[in-house]
Amino acid sequence: MVELGMLVCFWNGSGFDKVFLPENLPQPDIKFPKGKGESVKPYGGGVRPLSWLKSGDLEISNEEMMLTRDDGKSYTGVLKFTISFDAQHHASVKKVGKTKTEVSD
Repeated sequence: MVELGMLVCFWNGSGFDKVFLPENLPQPDIKFPKGKGESVKPYGGGVRPLSWLKSGDLEISNEEMMLTRDDGKSYTGVLKFTISFDAQHHASVKKVGKTKTEVSD
């Protein structure tokens, strides 16, 4: 589970109401080369809002960074997905993209 560093609020006419996002947000699925993903150390990442879509959905990015002890390279998985809100502002995951994995030395 990811700790969220963001808060979503909706205006109710006189103030803002906090909206809770689903607890189990989609996680990136980092692709490691064969034999390189057994010994990894997480060292960063998080969830951040990207943009409000015209539909009223919120596009979010979830990023996870891992360091492999095998080759010392850093693997970053980025997953974009959208959250939709019903009339009562209950949030649900709507669309999940595919993880993009970047490798750096």
